[in-house]
Amino acid sequence: MRKINAAVLIVCLVLSFCACSGSPSGVSVLTGDFDTPVLQTLKCESSRCISLVFSENVTGTSLEVGKAENMQIENALMCSLSEKIDAEYSVNNSKELEIRFLIPTQTGCTYIVRGTVKDANNNSLTFASLFTGYNDNVPELILSEVQTKYSNPKAEFVEVYAKTGGNLSGVCIFSAKDGAKGRYTFPSVEVSAGEYIVVHFRNTEAGIVNETGAELNLSGGAYSSSSRDLWLENTGARIGDKTDVILLEKTADGEVIDAVAFAESSLEDWPKEIYKETLERAVKAGLWPGSSIKDAAIGDKLSATRTISRQNNSVPADKDTWLVTATNTASPGMPNSDKI
Repeated sequence: MRKINAAVLIVCLVLSFCACSGSPSGVSVLTGDFDTPVLQTLKCESSRCISLVFSENVTGTSLEVGKAENMQIENALMCSLSEKIDAEYSVNNSKELEIRFLIPTQTGCTYIVRGTVKDANNNSLTFASLFTGYNDNVPELILSEVQTKYSNPKAEFVEVYAKTGGNLSGVCIFSAKDGAKGRYTFPSVEVSAGEYIVVHFRNTEAGIVNETGAELNLSGGAYSSSSRDLWLENTGARIGDKTDVILLEKTADGEVIDAVAFAESSLEDWPKEIYKETLERAVKAGLWPGSSIKDAAIGDKLSATRTISRQNNSVPADKDTWLVTATNTASPGMPNSDKI
């Protein structure tokens, strides 16, 4: 109570002074821009370059980059960095600050960039942001099979097929049904040509293991395959059971690598605008023929015992490439069934 009363007393004294003085003479009102810049996005352009976009034109005053081992963003401003990277950055007065590294970052490793920038009015921002080392060895990947409906203990899954070898770091699976929440980002995993990767969208069983190394028989689970199995830490539905648009992205919100769209035939339009917007990204990339719901594969027969499967590895795909296969013919981690 003492602190509150003291604060009230100070306010009262100030108000009394203003009231007694009769005019605001001698009181200066500050005007101008006092808002600090805001870091809006960070994008990895290559293994040697990142770009930071701020809310207004800025100039970098101090910046440093290094590996962020066992570091949380909450204390990133204070922790010492391991393996600092020599970097150069532009000093032009613009919203985008480009930082170039003298040595390349390592695929899948976590780094931190931190420093101070200021705007034209000398308002400064001290910031710290994590990023993952750029992956310049992304394999040629396609979507292969989707289990859309949960049947305890069998979880929904999205199967990806690697046509060439490479590293999966930063590659994403995006479900329009769940928006940004529905995006899964692959860890740093080396895969070989001809390999299937099964991403399970629910984790409710014991013995679940993410197979990120060379051993592919570690994981349990009803839909665990003899190929590579990866699991989301999730217990709820994340994929539309009969209607959805699923993208394979090179990076989050980045280049679209592949797509599949399916919908109930009774629908005249997509249930939400995000479905159409998501499919338009695939159309723009030349990976799907059109963004109308009538351009989607028919999802009517999808169920807990039937998947929608790609019938060939042609790119681009279309609604005739993806078909609902027969009951109990789900084939996670294996070639798809042709029983329609």
